[in-house]
Amino acid sequence: MSKKVISIVLSLAMVVAVLCVGFGAITASADTVTYYFLAPENFLLAEGSGDKVGYYYWQPSEVAPWPGAEMTKAPEVGERVYKVECGDMDETGTIIFNAFVDAGNPADPALAAVAHQTVNINTEGYMKGESTLYDTLDNFYDMIYVLSNAEEDKAVNEFSGAITTKGEWFSINATDDNYYKDYLDETGNYWDKVGGKTTIVSKGDTTSSDTPSDKTYHKGDKVTVTFSFGGVDPAGTLTSFVDFNKDLLKYEGKEKLVTTTGTVLVNDDLKAEDGMESRLGIGCVFDPTGEEHTFAGDKVAMFAFTFTALDDFNVEDLGIQRVTTEITTIKDDDVVDVFVNDDATKVVDEAYTEVKVDVKCNHEQENPSSSVAPSSSSEAEKPSSSSEPEKPSSSEAEKPSSTVESKTSSATSSKATPDASKASSSSKAASNASGSNGTAIQTAGTFAVISLVVILMAAAAVVLYTRKKTEE
Repeated sequence: MSKKVISIVLSLAMVVAVLCVGFGAITASADTVTYYFLAPENFLLAEGSGDKVGYYYWQPSEVAPWPGAEMTKAPEVGERVYKVECGDMDETGTIIFNAFVDAGNPADPALAAVAHQTVNINTEGYMKGESTLYDTLDNFYDMIYVLSNAEEDKAVNEFSGAITTKGEWFSINATDDNYYKDYLDETGNYWDKVGGKTTIVSKGDTTSSDTPSDKTYHKGDKVTVTFSFGGVDPAGTLTSFVDFNKDLLKYEGKEKLVTTTGTVLVNDDLKAEDGMESRLGIGCVFDPTGEEHTFAGDKVAMFAFTFTALDDFNVEDLGIQRVTTEITTIKDDDVVDVFVNDDATKVVDEAYTEVKVDVKCNHEQENPSSSVAPSSSSEAEKPSSSSEPEKPSSSEAEKPSSTVESKTSSATSSKATPDASKASSSSKAASNASGSNGTAIQTAGTFAVISLVVILMAAAAVVLYTRKKTEE
């Protein structure tokens, strides 16, 4: 067996393992919770810190010397959103988010100017009268902290000289009345305290808002997400994921749109225990002999995934985004990396993969036209045509011209060499978090399934190789 086939089989094993288990499927304490933070742009200006954001707590013990530890980017929630997993409010009673800068004591004036931080945030919820928005709130688990831009909510820290700012907690769930994006000011950085928003009584309260709905599309509408791949010749392997907001979309099924050699897998089991509750996995091991040329040119539509909307929505609420982790090609009997993304939670905007979103609105009286997701390069508008967008056949290389690219789609139209260090995370995306405090746990059964699939597919790769040699 040549080293090319050995490499491709090993790649296959890794692809299948990743698809079946997902990311973040690790054993964790039941007392671990997640907090999110919307970092204003001035938190990301410190030289040497870049786009890093820190968190600090000292109960029951210090997480790390000030300014603490680095937070994790959470593009699945939104732009400039960061998250941290830590002990619950019984373990971590106070937390501070900061620009990950230590201004010193006494403070260096230059560092103090960029060493922004929040006030000491009590994580133990709100009692009556403690918040201007909420009546009461039991805890802030899976919620996002957004700063205020009001002068009365700012102060200078007596130790660091940094600007210390107060904020408010909001939901990351687009269907909640206290969804954080609905309360941002026109800059998108701060909580708009004077924007005329209705008061939130409490999280989960069913009291309706007086604010009219600003949702373009409706509960029950059909959503089609098309995944495309191209610009690689010959194609070796592909591992990619399509994320969606499970609170707004019910997955209905998939359609393969192109014929390929080798093996193509889609994991759409949507198992919470595997960390794949709102993530579709796409894993491809093409012809091990290196003769898969289908994707040599422009992007080819590979799959159409269909969903039904569970509530009224705008396209950006759907959380549709793709995370590509690896693309390889076959060169001189070797499997060669074309693109590698080591951070499997990062929204990667690069030249080889793409998602497009189409919406078919069924509410003819309210919206008499077929609703197609707005282009990322133009303002949202409804097309004048009342016909349903066509689905591409398996022989077509791309979506029909009536398809309009969504705000969450990659706008790349030509091949460019991607730079992983400059990967974009600016796609608008709603939360795909379930809101629960538990973390997915790997099971022995999952690994049994992985082993079986790896064996079967490795055998398929060898058969392809043997058949090719026989023909020669």
